[in-house]
Amino acid sequence: DGKRGHINTSYLDPHYGPPAAPTLTADQDEYVQKDTAKLSWNLPENTCSFLLRIYKGNTLLKNENIGTAQSFELPDLKPGEYEVKLYATNESGISPESNLKFTVRDVYRVSFDLRGGANGPAMQTQTLKEVMTLSKTIPTRSGYTFLGWTDSKDSNFVTYKPGDSFISDKDVTLYAVWKSNSATLQTLSIERLPARTRY
Repeated sequence: DGKRGHINTSYLDPHYGPPAAPTLTADQDEYVQKDTAKLSWNLPENTCSFLLRIYKGNTLLKNENIGTAQSFELPDLKPGEYEVKLYATNESGISPESNLKFTVRDVYRVSFDLRGGANGPAMQTQTLKEVMTLSKTIPTRSGYTFLGWTDSKDSNFVTYKPGDSFISDKDVTLYAVWKSNSATLQTLSIERLPARTRY
């Protein structure tokens, strides 16, 4: 009937050929350990499902048919080289491979708790077994002077100064140590001694 719209029935035909390769992307080219890699891709025409394979070095981490999902997250990354391979499939076959590679660096996070201050340093990273230099950025706080950093939230003992060498080999938070600028004025009481009597 010429008055009826054309209905696409190609998905019912086992001879229309395999899908085109999907376009695979990651949210970053490089990650640090414990990050989450967020992968996404398009949906080529006539795709029935996707086959996802993820390798870390030569180890196959994942080999799974994930339906028609168009994203995948890989959490808690460990240091190393990763490769992702993705294929679109249907009744006629499998698409050419789409792949990407990314690196997870062997580093630890150094975060800064300003304890009420502002304008502090951004988070830094420390590579395993390598000494780093703490940021020279000095935070500010109204009515206080910044003294340095401590590695315990319950301490006010300065263990590091801006620009110091630092190594931790674990995620760590450094806490600002402040000194109040308020001075306690002490009033000295002067006692007047009685005048001596001259003879």
